Amino acid sequence: MNNIYLTRLGSFFHVICLTITIILVSYWVYVYNLNNDLCIVDYKKYYETESDEFPVLSICLKNHISEEKLRLQNPDIDIESYIKFLGGNEFKKELTEIDYGNVTIDMSKYVRECRVYWRNGTREKSTQRRVLRISHAFYQQRRGELYQCYELETPKMKEMKIMVFDINNAGLPPRNVSQNYEMKTYLHYPNHLITSEQNVKYTWPILDSNDGYISRFLIKSVEIVKRRNKGRRPCKEWDNYDDRIVENHVRNVGCRAPYQKAVDGYKICTTNVSMKAASLLKITTNHVLVPPCKYMGKLLYDLEEDDMTATAIYKKGYLTIGIYFRDGSFKEIAQTR
Repeated sequence: MNNIYLTRLGSFFHVICLTITIILVSYWVYVYNLNNDLCIVDYKKYYETESDEFPVLSICLKNHISEEKLRLQNPDIDIESYIKFLGGNEFKKELTEIDYGNVTIDMSKYVRECRVYWRNGTREKSTQRRVLRISHAFYQQRRGELYQCYELETPKMKEMKIMVFDINNAGLPPRNVSQNYEMKTYLHYPNHLITSEQNVKYTWPILDSNDGYISRFLIKSVEIVKRRNKGRRPCKEWDNYDDRIVENHVRNVGCRAPYQKAVDGYKICTTNVSMKAASLLKITTNHVLVPPCKYMGKLLYDLEEDDMTATAIYKKGYLTIGIYFRDGSFKEIAQTR
């Protein structure tokens, strides 16, 4: 009799164990399928890994078209008509024949030199003009304005503290008059200009002139976010992010604006309706577009401007733009499963 009870008790115990095991396995399968994230927060120095990047500064200039170059292509077209065409607000067949790349102002001609200052106190300088890259152009439909953006490239080197650019003052809007959004600046991850609206600077105090001034962008802290690509919260590959966004936009519209990246199989728009649709791509935030899987979440900086005409470093006819990395490290937030 006792053996029967022991057998039944043993069977009951096994059933309980099996039930608990099934419940626990089911629970952890459920938790796994939730695909939730844990966040690892760390502070890293720049270029501990090859994929690290310094923030860069882009300068976007309003209606940056050369009247002289435009007239050479077609003497009957003026800047106002051409810019309206680029936004889909006016359309003539002869406007489609204008080569946009040949009528924009070449900003590289205005860069005199750049200098890099290292944390050990040394510096290097270069007179090469390939420090400025045409990065993106966008149209503001509300105001009917075109902005051409130029990225001031920084070297991918450890221990950089300051990057300084000397730019001919004729290449930038005059500062001795009140500006009407003539110039915008954005601090952003390289090739991530399209999602950097939160770091825009578009109001500038009136100065005596452009000549001899220095504008210091003092970067105090940078936050980098590394996301996981998930069905509920997708993200795109982070390298060459701007180009990927433009390509997708062109494919969705079915044609491109003259200032947008060429995409195989897609020609310049041939109607004002399609041109206006193409022009709707503008600089925004990560919350609107599908964000890159690695991006600059937050950046804190100050802007200081000084008159340097009475100092030994004054260069007549030039202004200086400096990007100062106060901290040699950044905060990284990495999502993991």
